[in-house]
Amino acid sequence: MSVLTVANAAAFVNKTAFNPIVTGILYLLRNYLLDHNKTSSSFLSNILTNEHTGSTLYWLALFGVVKYFNSWLNYFALNNYTNLTEQFIPSKETALVTGGASGIGALTVQGLARAGLKKVIVWDIQELTYTPPPNVVFYKVDLTSGSEIDAAAERVRSEIGHVTIVINNAGTGIGKTILGSTERTVKLTFNVNAVAPFLVTKAFLPHMIKTNHGHVLTIASLASFTTPAQMVDYCASKAAALVFSEGLSQELKHRYGAPGIRNSVVHPMWVKTPLTQVFNSLNHILANQLEPEDVANAVIKQVLLGKSAQICIPSSLGFSALIRALPNWIQERIRDEQQDMIVVNKDF
Repeated sequence: MSVLTVANAAAFVNKTAFNPIVTGILYLLRNYLLDHNKTSSSFLSNILTNEHTGSTLYWLALFGVVKYFNSWLNYFALNNYTNLTEQFIPSKETALVTGGASGIGALTVQGLARAGLKKVIVWDIQELTYTPPPNVVFYKVDLTSGSEIDAAAERVRSEIGHVTIVINNAGTGIGKTILGSTERTVKLTFNVNAVAPFLVTKAFLPHMIKTNHGHVLTIASLASFTTPAQMVDYCASKAAALVFSEGLSQELKHRYGAPGIRNSVVHPMWVKTPLTQVFNSLNHILANQLEPEDVANAVIKQVLLGKSAQICIPSSLGFSALIRALPNWIQERIRDEQQDMIVVNKDF
């Protein structure tokens, strides 16, 4: 029996209440029943002919249509209205995944390898936690070191060839208060979450620009949009990752003349990984945590589509991006609601 989570509940709502085909058919069926006096004592008939059902279905159908067209406008805008019919051929692509030794990164690597990519390269400070398939190559790289990144990039170009897909997946740093953090922990969080995407992408971007082809995908977080207590460094670094992705799109269009390069950013809700072990076991957030597969599958799907996107997981929380536009008293209320999410750190 599957467990009800935010992710699958959101998927159900999107496929039913927010699907204009479903709500539109129900709206037309209701009108048919009323026009032909075909009401009955059945539960469905009673629901459909209720005086409030008509307006509800009408507005849900209208919302679904607007949502559908909005998604298409987003699709065209994020893909620069160009190369929308370009076919993605896995056997011609070489992907690099940072933090691909375990967790979400490992699942992403294995999924891309199964999809038939020419090569999938893993950069991680840890050793692999799985047996790599033949088209996966591992390099031990300290992502906090710019010199190691440059040296590893040169090795990749020499030993394998040009990378056409960069997945900035590596992440760290949840659970310390501002006073409980140190210069080392703050720099570690920012170096892995925010600086590494700059340096890793920069190492492989010139060839992508030359061919006007490639894909950069960065894992940010829903924490890009709101900051609970005891997560300041993490949220700030993920907000920086989002800004990096937004700025990259602008420079690809307006500075490098390479609008064909795809650029995606993914915002997962909290995922069951070692990073979230600091969560308070009494908090309801644990019941709604994503599985690593939820994020990895979304990343793999987007890469194989060969298109740009901004993805919130679950999609029902896409409104999180609007939090910054709300009045301050509402923003503070939202952040206050998350105060007990993490086990209180007694280091202050």
